[in-house]
This record gives sequence, C-alpha cells and structure tokens, in this order.
Amino acid sequence: MVKTRIQSGLAAVGFGLAMMVGGASGAFAGGATSSTGDVNLRSEGYVLLTPSGGSLAKDDVEGIGQLTVTSAGVISGAETYTAVDSAAGTEDLCAGTVGGSITSPSGSFASGTGYFTVSLDFTPTSGGSDCIASSASLSCSRELYHTALVDNLSDGTYRCVVTNVSATSGTTTVNGASMRVQLTPSRGTNSPES
Repeated sequence: MVKTRIQSGLAAVGFGLAMMVGGASGAFAGGATSSTGDVNLRSEGYVLLTPSGGSLAKDDVEGIGQLTVTSAGVISGAETYTAVDSAAGTEDLCAGTVGGSITSPSGSFASGTGYFTVSLDFTPTSGGSDCIASSASLSCSRELYHTALVDNLSDGTYRCVVTNVSATSGTTTVNGASMRVQLTPSRGTNSPES
C-alpha cells in the first residue's frame, strides 16, 4: 500500500507538522530589536490520509525544524519529520523546505479573534514518493518575553494547533488532522548567536 505523507506543514508541517510557528531571535540581549529571528519548530500529532485508490490511514507524526522569521512574519526554513502508520507497520522519514507567514490577531486577547494565524507550506526535498507538498493553517497563542517587541512577529514563543491541512499536489486527500506545533526562540548551543 502506497501512502502519501502530508505531515509537513502539519508540521508542522508544516506539519510534518510538519508540525508546527514563530519564535525569537538574538533580540533579547539588551532589549535590542531584530529584523529576523531563528526559531526551533516542534510538531506532533496525527493526520488522516486517503491515497488515490487506497483506504484511509492514520499516521502519527513527529517533526522538528529550524526556521527564520522576519519581524513582518515571513517564514522560511527546513523541517524533518517521521510518519508512522501503526496499522500498516510502516515508518517514513521526510525532509523538506518550509515557507509561510505569521499574521497578528484581528481582535483583542480573549475575544475569540485574538489568536495569531500561521500558514505553513511544506515542499519535500527527500523521502521518496510518500512525501508530498502540503499546506497547513494554525491558530496560535504567543508568549512574548519583552513587551517592547510586541510588533516584531519574529519574537516570542508560539503554541499552535493545526486548524486545516491540505495536499497541494498529487491525489492524496487529507481527511483530518490533530496536530500541535510550537515555535520557540533558538538559544544556547543550537543558536547561530552562541
């Protein structure tokens, strides 16, 4: 049975969560602002897929990635994730590029429209025919470390749930997903600033 993976952008990707996006930068030193931020992506959950001519499959997804986010919320980077179909006894490894954006809330905090919106697009670069291009929409809350950076979308930790995911090529149908994505500032030995 050939399965097609959409775990990207479900990552988060995107999924692959993709799986799931925002984050911070070297902007924390001395309160200086930054035009871009280096962000670690972490995604987990599952996606329900139906390959063309196949039957519904549930894939558990775990992903990691490294992204760059501009202060205007433009996202670029890379993600790697595994997708496991326990019923079929298969595991796939997928790697690719991630693009997307972060949009500020249209409403105030606790209003129902106070969430950040993240879009993630995943394009596979390796992993064979089971890795496909996908697009994910996320709804996120944000923890901001310095209130002076409120308008800089590259700063803060974003905790997200995937609200929609779809294949952007091929004949696989995404029937549903339950994924969590977190974007956190890159610090320490993993940070380009260290």
